[in-house]
Amino acid sequence: LTVLPLPVVDAGVDYSICQDASVQQLSATPVGGNWDQPNLFDPDTLAPGPNTWCYSYTDPGTGCLNTDCIVVTIDSVPQPLFSIPDTACVNSPVFFDNLTVCNCTYAWDLGDGTTSTAVDTSHAYASTGTYTVTLIATSGPGCTDTLSSTITVIEPPTVGFTFGPGQGCGPLTVNLTNTSQGSPISYAWDIETFGPSSQAQPGPVVFPTAPCDFIYYTIELTASNQCGGQTQTDSVLVFAPPQPTFLVNTNTVCSPDTIQFLNTTTCAWNTTYSWSFGDGDSSFTQAPSLQHLYTTDSLIVQYPVVLSATNACGSATALDTITVLPNTVDAFFNANPLVGCPPLPVQFIQSTVGITQWTWEFGDGTQSTALDPQHIYFNAGTFQVEFWATNGCASDTMVQQVVVLPPPVFDFTATPDSVCVGEEVAFSPSGQNISGLAWDLGDGTASNQTAPVHSYAAQGTYDVALSAISTLNGCIDTVMHPVVVLPTPDASFTLSPLEGCTPLFVEFTDTSTDTDFASWTFGDGNTAAKKCSIPTTRQPPTLCR
Repeated sequence: LTVLPLPVVDAGVDYSICQDASVQQLSATPVGGNWDQPNLFDPDTLAPGPNTWCYSYTDPGTGCLNTDCIVVTIDSVPQPLFSIPDTACVNSPVFFDNLTVCNCTYAWDLGDGTTSTAVDTSHAYASTGTYTVTLIATSGPGCTDTLSSTITVIEPPTVGFTFGPGQGCGPLTVNLTNTSQGSPISYAWDIETFGPSSQAQPGPVVFPTAPCDFIYYTIELTASNQCGGQTQTDSVLVFAPPQPTFLVNTNTVCSPDTIQFLNTTTCAWNTTYSWSFGDGDSSFTQAPSLQHLYTTDSLIVQYPVVLSATNACGSATALDTITVLPNTVDAFFNANPLVGCPPLPVQFIQSTVGITQWTWEFGDGTQSTALDPQHIYFNAGTFQVEFWATNGCASDTMVQQVVVLPPPVFDFTATPDSVCVGEEVAFSPSGQNISGLAWDLGDGTASNQTAPVHSYAAQGTYDVALSAISTLNGCIDTVMHPVVVLPTPDASFTLSPLEGCTPLFVEFTDTSTDTDFASWTFGDGNTAAKKCSIPTTRQPPTLCR
């Protein structure tokens, strides 16, 4: 029995390889054998862990077959992962959080020459810029991978702005230019009278005129980002035109007199003054007080006084009026009519110039302070009317006479002054120096007869008036007396019974109206003089028996 030797077969030494390694090709000796699976493979297509390849060879001389196997272990590649902020501030620590799931060792490259082998690390960048941060993770078998990310390091912004013009007369338009530097950046403007703004360039701003003299308006800009901020403050100087004011010791004087003026202007930045006194005179004194003499002849004169103030922002004026009164007054008035009959209304119209106070005395004990009064004289006589007037500097009185003529003196009688309806009344006038008699008989009847006779158709009391004209002065007067007209009586009666046996007792009842007395004749030779009144209540009537 011959035992043949097996051929010596070598598939190679077992080894490990990272999953991201290049394509592998296994080789064995002696050549000419067969692999149980392809010996050319990509590690990335295989599952992590041991993988076995076997190589078989048959000796052509003996026909003996032998096999050798090789184990290739695929090691997984780590997957590095970390988080960092997009931006960070200069000299502020930045924390790098390692999120890799692996039993690995690590190597950090923070982009500014700083390295670290810690799992997690932190770092403060000394300069601004964009840095690439790299993390290298190495597994136990030595497999590695790398992850890079960028971080931008910034610093607080540098605030700045320019503006112009920096001063001027209001309203003042100022252009603002933001010169701040830094990124990213936000802005907060606080412009006095304009309010807040977040615009980078807010545009022109109009500052109002100063209330008085000048005013500083504040401009403030704050530029900020996540690292902090800066604020710049400046101001604009805005001037105002003058606002002149002045006082006088009095506004009304008697000629001649001196007025004291006091310049009380308080808003007077860099201001010059000029005075115009209204009478043709002027002054350019800059002193706060001055005086001026005013005169007039016979008229009241009003002088406009003007204080003009001027500065670089414009001019303005203050105005007051001085009234100068003459030191003489000529009281004068007209009365119409001056002569007349009572009641005499007289209209008084004064024409005195410039008076401030006046009084009328009408000569009959009455007064008035009306400017142009009307007064009625009721009694005859001669009245001295006095008009007193003053303008506050002088006074004067004018006297004029008003004559009220006497009315005619007359009267009349009515005979009789009490009659019955239809009876005549005779009217008779009395008096001297009268004419133009005119009667009003009270019932609508008029007469121009000297002594008329008249009867009245209805009962009542009639006011009879007689008017007459004085032949001495033409004045008219009227006298009046009443005439009483009584009604005509209406006789009537009733009796009961109308017939009967003798001796017959008959009751008579008087039902007459408008009667004062009654007399009875009974037809049998008997009479009675008894008034039997008709009852005014429900009581039985008075009986005449």
